[in-house]
Amino acid sequence: WMLNIIELYLQRLLKPMDIQLILYLYESIGFSTELILYLYEYCVSKNKTHPSYVEVVALAWAKEGIDSLEKAETATVFFNENYNAVKKAFGLNRALGHVEKQYVTKWTKEYELPIDIIVEACNRTLLSIQKPDFKYTDKILENWHNNKVTTIKDINNLDEVHAKKLSKSKKANDNTNL
Repeated sequence: WMLNIIELYLQRLLKPMDIQLILYLYESIGFSTELILYLYEYCVSKNKTHPSYVEVVALAWAKEGIDSLEKAETATVFFNENYNAVKKAFGLNRALGHVEKQYVTKWTKEYELPIDIIVEACNRTLLSIQKPDFKYTDKILENWHNNKVTTIKDINNLDEVHAKKLSKSKKANDNTNL
């Protein structure tokens, strides 16, 4: 019955390669029937139905410890919300590219930054250089990460320290120019 549902998702008959992949996911990776169905549903929602793409997503999920329907649903909602928040902050009317998604993943997973901090960095990028730039935003977030920023208040404190440093260096320059 699972194969029939996957055929409905794909809107085509299963090929031997599809069946091999499904068996591999079930027997070798240990995905449940529900998780396999959700995997196909997810890939179809992205208009990516080639078995190699499905396999890449499945292996990424397995690597991240996504081994249940609940974990898969949580992970996909989490990433879609973060991608959408960054797209909105940058004013992008397109899907994020692979490298752009890697940045968002780095910010949320590696740096463990909340989305409001990431959006603030996107806003500051636009204010500084008048265009969306993931590398520029990454530098801002790397600095905040290194300074243990976790809230907007932390950012405001850093801004104050930075403003005081600028003020002192300006006064020092003014005095040397007399």
